[in-house]
Amino acid sequence: AIGSALEYSIVTYCMNRINKSTNPAQVALCKALLNYAAAAQISLNYNTEHLANAQLAEADKILPDNIDVSGYAASNVGSETGIKTKSATLMLESEVSVRVYFTLEAGYDISDFTFTIDGKVVEPQKNNTGWFIETDGIAAKNLDQMMEFSVGGITVTYGPMSYVNSKLTNSKTNADTLNLVKALYAYWQAAEALLG
Repeated sequence: AIGSALEYSIVTYCMNRINKSTNPAQVALCKALLNYAAAAQISLNYNTEHLANAQLAEADKILPDNIDVSGYAASNVGSETGIKTKSATLMLESEVSVRVYFTLEAGYDISDFTFTIDGKVVEPQKNNTGWFIETDGIAAKNLDQMMEFSVGGITVTYGPMSYVNSKLTNSKTNADTLNLVKALYAYWQAAEALLG
């Protein structure tokens, strides 16, 4: 199984901190990390018989409600002949990153365009969904960071909390995804409280 040794060590480390730390913010961050990991396991249907937060008390598994991240709504302004913004999303893999997809119009080549993230030129990549640019990993305490993804006259402003906002405000978001974004929000809040 992917990362089973790592998962074990993270759970072991966090439970050790929860049981022995005298720093309430560190304890809160460890609980939030375990809840986020468990929500990701459920959302991805991965190793759900061994949830990361299984050792937490039931009260510590409760996720926040009434989250307001409306100030992080995404924006997509401008236009550029030959290319359009397709979508933006959060990548929840070993690191959290943001990916913005573009649609190339017929008769244009991707090399005709210069892509930037926060003003830094980046090379577009392609997968079976299309062309995209993506950030590097985003630290837990920076999950509220908004970034600018640009190509020509198009600027997409988006960040991890934009994803959380879009899922919380969409009535079609399923329960597992709702729990995942609530857990991600709680993880960011705990990291911010400890790490500033």
